Amino acid sequence: KVEHDFIVSHTQDLETKVDSLKDAVDSMESEKLMLCDQLGQNASKMSSLQSDYDDLHNSFKELNLKAGIMNDEKCNLLSLLDDANDAVEESNAKVSKLLSESEELKEELRVIIH
Repeated sequence: KVEHDFIVSHTQDLETKVDSLKDAVDSMESEKLMLCDQLGQNASKMSSLQSDYDDLHNSFKELNLKAGIMNDEKCNLLSLLDDANDAVEESNAKVSKLLSESEELKEELRVIIH
C-alpha cells in the first residue's frame, strides 16, 4: 500500500513536471513564432530601406550628372561672354579710332573753311 501510494504520488509529480515542460515548450513555440514574425517584418523593412537607398542613390547620380551638364553650360556661357567682351572692346577701339579721325576731319574742314 505504501509503495503503491509512493508510485502514485511520484507519477503525479512526474505528470505535473511533464505538463509544466509542455507549457514551457508551448511558450517557447509561441515566442519562436513571434520572433519569426518580427524577423519577417524586419526583413521587409530592410528591403524597403534598401529600395529607398537605391532611389536616393539614383537621384544623387542623376543630380550629379545634371550638375556636370550645368557646369559645362556655365563654361560655354563664360566663353561666349569672353568672346562678347573681346568684340565690345574691339568695337570700342574702332569707335574711338573713328571719333579720332572725325575730329581730325573737322579740324581739316575748319582750316579749309577759314
